[in-house]
Amino acid sequence: LATATQLFGDRGYSGTSLELIANRVGVKKASLLYRFPSKEALRREVIGALLSHWRDALPGLVRAGTTGEGRFEAIVGEVVRFFREDPARGRLLVRETLDHPTYVQQVLAQLFTPLMGLVTDYIRRGQREGLVFGDLEFIARCDPVFAVGQIPRIGERHKIAALQGRKWAHE
Repeated sequence: LATATQLFGDRGYSGTSLELIANRVGVKKASLLYRFPSKEALRREVIGALLSHWRDALPGLVRAGTTGEGRFEAIVGEVVRFFREDPARGRLLVRETLDHPTYVQQVLAQLFTPLMGLVTDYIRRGQREGLVFGDLEFIARCDPVFAVGQIPRIGERHKIAALQGRKWAHE
């Protein structure tokens, strides 16, 4: 999977043959096809392996921080660590987003849907504290990826409001 991740990230799906992957791994193409029945099956396994880390790690990271800023720092720290550990992962993610945007959107929605309960609770808490717009919960239900992206901004708004000596109120 590491070799396929690197090659799909560097060359894209279309530019990477099963023969090339097999040669780099040091096996015959038939052996690769025994484990992965098609190039598409290998691609899905590579993407699945990339995202399984986040499926496992994100709930703990979201729960870990006691503040919006703490959650943001935990998530960003893990993102940096994960992609620094293997830069091919980042190239693959960018490449897949450009080459297969619909597929990536579906996979990310599946990844973030289980977290929506945590996000919704966080949004409600922010609304009670006057830190979050009233309609963000509706947006979270319609577009979970967008809503998860708003979590760090909630912390930023709180920090700005504190510096200004007031709460950030919704309109």
